[in-house]
Amino acid sequence: MLTLILLGLAAIILAVGLIWTYQLGKTQKQPADNKIAPAISRHTVVLNPIFLALVLFAVIVWIMILAADILS
Repeated sequence: MLTLILLGLAAIILAVGLIWTYQLGKTQKQPADNKIAPAISRHTVVLNPIFLALVLFAVIVWIMILAADILS
């Protein structure tokens, strides 16, 4: 039961973080003279380090919770 609660909490943290970061990125505009690589301008979500960190955090937490549940 504790495993499901922790997995749910991790999912909520991930979802809130992703939505908040996505909305914040939409509202901020880059200055025209700022040089942004074409790959990043085409794939703003995939190459965003905040999104990658949030997803990696969720995967690691879920693995740790599931491993603790399996070992107990």
